[in-house]
Amino acid sequence: MKKILLVLLALSINSCYVVSNTVSPIAPEISDDITKLDLETDEVKISKSNFYANLKQQDIVFTPTEIDIIRAYIKTVPIGKWGKSGDKTAKESLESNFNEYKSTFKDKVFETDFAYMEAAIKFAKANLKTASYYFDVTYYKKRNNILVIKWDILSKEFLVIHIDGRVSNYQITDDLGHSRYIIIPNDL
Repeated sequence: MKKILLVLLALSINSCYVVSNTVSPIAPEISDDITKLDLETDEVKISKSNFYANLKQQDIVFTPTEIDIIRAYIKTVPIGKWGKSGDKTAKESLESNFNEYKSTFKDKVFETDFAYMEAAIKFAKANLKTASYYFDVTYYKKRNNILVIKWDILSKEFLVIHIDGRVSNYQITDDLGHSRYIIIPNDL
């Protein structure tokens, strides 16, 4: 079933950007290879030029320093700890995220916030071909700060990765929204 879904996605991609099991137009005028699905490996890919074109379409032009920050995010190694959120401590953020998002998991039951955190860290550390990193456009425009998330197109797992290796906001989300997140190329 997964292979069929991915084949259908690949067949329907034409100047489109994959953000879920639906296809959303993002930059039809730039090229017809914005997102490529490698059917041999089930990897979702995007070219660097199309990443920059998608940013430009959102009126975002990064400095070289900001590109270096994004590169650091996608190379960040999880340290096994929960991250702060806003004015909440890491412990308060974990408790809040656990209570808010535990019900999004249909195939997993978390009895404690610690079990939830362990699953999040396991996902953060996993090298999954179907998981990619995404730049959060809305967060950047509101706060002038970079936020990177990891999302798996098949399992629908979503996780915020902090630059210091902490994680937060682990949840299942079916659709990232076509204008909020831009996939980051692995070779940025």
